[in-house]
Amino acid sequence: MWTGPPPDVPRGIRPDQQVWPPRQAAPIELDEDGSTQPFPAVSGVAPPPANRPEPPQPAPEAPAPEKARPRRTGLRIALAAGLLAVAVAAPTIDGYLTMRVSQPADIIHTVPAGQALSFMHVSWKAAIERMEPPKGARPAGPGRTWLKITVNRTALDHEGLLRSGDPEFQLKHDDGRTWMASVLDNNVPLETADGKIGQSYQYNVISIVPIAVADQVRLHLRPSTYRRDQPVEDLFKETDENTYDVLTFER
Repeated sequence: MWTGPPPDVPRGIRPDQQVWPPRQAAPIELDEDGSTQPFPAVSGVAPPPANRPEPPQPAPEAPAPEKARPRRTGLRIALAAGLLAVAVAAPTIDGYLTMRVSQPADIIHTVPAGQALSFMHVSWKAAIERMEPPKGARPAGPGRTWLKITVNRTALDHEGLLRSGDPEFQLKHDDGRTWMASVLDNNVPLETADGKIGQSYQYNVISIVPIAVADQVRLHLRPSTYRRDQPVEDLFKETDENTYDVLTFER
């Protein structure tokens, strides 16, 4: 069977095709108003894109507020006042125990009037008397007076010389009232080598108290546990010694 071009057509020329000049395109038909014909309508609707975001959902409406209940203001104030009165007038046992655990009770060492007490390698002695206001100080005020407290400390051995830290001073009455006492000056040597065993050194302490109790208040002295040979890095470390011992000097 013949599959090549027709025998009467020369090889290399295709039949029924215009080679030159190029064929002109068919003229575009225009409407009466000069516009072209519109594109035919496409049937159907194109599917939405695969990643098209969902339309935002409307926020749910907030529930309607409930009607405010009438406040029983008077009852609440009365209840709070009653609870406060009970809390102030009667501390709880739990609070008392907590305070005692965090701050144990002082260990009192009573010193008879005019006598000395040896404690932690140091002998302590004290005397209290009324005094005029110190130079440059204001008057004590109506119904009050200045007191001078003379405290003598004597090292009983070399350990006593090392334990030359300043003690704490307070004046207390039997009814529980307390007054601050401040050191005016002292002649305690700053260096251990300058101190002498058996020699008395003095603290001059002052305070202001009501005249009515001036002859009744007692000196409470809390010795320091500081040692002059103690390294600086050990100052804040816990030791076996406590600071709860207090010397109370009778009048």
